[in-house]
Amino acid sequence: PPRGRIPVWFGGNAEPVLRRAGELGDGWLPLRAPDEKARAMVGRVRSYALQAGRDPAELGFEARLELSRVPEAKWPDFVAGWRDLGATHLSLNTMGLGLATADEHARLLRSTLEELAPVARE
Repeated sequence: PPRGRIPVWFGGNAEPVLRRAGELGDGWLPLRAPDEKARAMVGRVRSYALQAGRDPAELGFEARLELSRVPEAKWPDFVAGWRDLGATHLSLNTMGLGLATADEHARLLRSTLEELAPVARE
């Protein structure tokens, strides 16, 4: 690993997870839409980092877009919302879409990446 150790990221939305992510973690894996509640949660993770004497700018935030749970027309809004909240990473979940092969998953990931990359970079 680049930092000489394995990064530790915490996932979930419970308050103890937010605290651990800020105090100890390299990042947080929010499991929710980019809404005002998420904005407040990001703020709390950063606040916990400050309270622990850490630089909150060094924390990563990886949003997870579950393609089967968010209507396709809303995918750009999801990505833009998390970008605006400070997400540093984005993962795409293709489970639950009825895809039968690894190639089908890979094709969908490639096309979705092409579609969403400009939104993520704005």
